[in-house]
This record gives sequence, structure tokens and C-alpha cells, in this order.
Amino acid sequence: MLVSLLDAAGHRSYASESVDDALTAIEEFDFDLLLINANEPDTELLDFVKLLRFAQMGEPPLPIVLLTACCDEAKRLDCDEAGIDLVLEKPIAPAALSRAVASCAAPERRRRGTAHDRQ
Repeated sequence: MLVSLLDAAGHRSYASESVDDALTAIEEFDFDLLLINANEPDTELLDFVKLLRFAQMGEPPLPIVLLTACCDEAKRLDCDEAGIDLVLEKPIAPAALSRAVASCAAPERRRRGTAHDRQ
């Protein structure tokens, strides 16, 4: 459903089914943004973001947006410390999601093609 919302708003998107698939896609293509959809920011998710931030040292940072159902102030601080740029809480209106994606996307990152080209 999230991919449909983004596509309907004019964004091109790629959905991964696993962390490994996401990492492979991030290595192969330059995305404008990473949108993570999770119930809550757990340790595994935060470690993934930290690893990604470490792996991208010296490169333009990939903006990371977390869409979550549960995020108190302590979790928001954890997200910030891990390197998540923006936390959005579910439910979110499609127009608000589209505005957030557009405001955070980094088009200067696109160099080698897009994941959309991969499909």
C-alpha cells in the first residue's frame, strides 16, 4: 500500500522484502531517500541505520525517513542518534507523506541509475 501511495503521488519507489535486499539495492543504486516502514524503531532497525551511516562515510548522506506506529520521546532520541533524519507517525495522510518525502529527498545522490530501472 505504501508503494501505491508513493507511486500515485508521482514518486518512483522500490520495495525490499529484507534488510539484505535493501542493502544490496542501496549499494547498486543511488536513491533519493530511504523510507523505512516499521511498527516501532527497535534495536535491529537502529543498528541497520548506524551500519548504513558508517558504510556511507565520505559520501553524500542518504536521507532516512522512518514511518512508525509507536515512537515516544526516548525512541525519537534513539532514532536521531542512529542517523534517522525524520520520524513520521502512522497513520499519515497520503498528502503529508508525499510532502515529507519531497522535502527530504536528495536528488543529487542519483548517479548510477535508479532501483526503478532494476524492475
